[in-house]
Amino acid sequence: MSYHLTILRSTAGTQTLIPIDEVKTAAEALGWTMTGEPPMLWKESDDLQPVLLHYTDGELWTDDPQPQAIEQMLHLADALDARVRGDDFETYRTAVETYDHPDDRLLGDLAETRSQELLKADLRFEKMFRNGVVTFVVVLAIAAYFIGKHFEK
Repeated sequence: MSYHLTILRSTAGTQTLIPIDEVKTAAEALGWTMTGEPPMLWKESDDLQPVLLHYTDGELWTDDPQPQAIEQMLHLADALDARVRGDDFETYRTAVETYDHPDDRLLGDLAETRSQELLKADLRFEKMFRNGVVTFVVVLAIAAYFIGKHFEK
C-alpha cells in the first residue's frame, strides 16, 4: 500500500474544495503543467524527478512522494492558501517536519475510534471462527468415539 499526500484547504475544522481554476492559475505561475481528464499536474526539472499530482474532489494528491516532491507540493499549497497533509493526518511544514493541524485532530480521533471498532469486530469474528472449529473437532471426536464403540461389539 502506498502513502498519499494531499494538498487541501480547511477552515475551522471544515474542509473546503479548491476550485480547479485556482489550481490552474497557481500551477501555471509556479511552472507546473496541467493535462488529462481528470486533471493531472506535473512539474519537471533538470535536476529533479518529475512530480505528478492528481486533482480529485477539490484536492490534489500524490502517492509515494519523495522529499523533493513534498517541497514542490508545499510551494503549490502556499500559492493556493492550502496545506499538505499525509495519511496519518500530519501536516507538513517542510519535507521533514510535520505537526498536528487543529482541523485534523477530530478526524484523527474519528479514524482511531473507527480503527478500534474494526479491530474489535475482527477479533469477535476470529474468536467465533476459532470456537466454531474447536466445537466441530470436539463433536467429530465424540462421534468417532461412539462409532468406534459401536464397531467394538
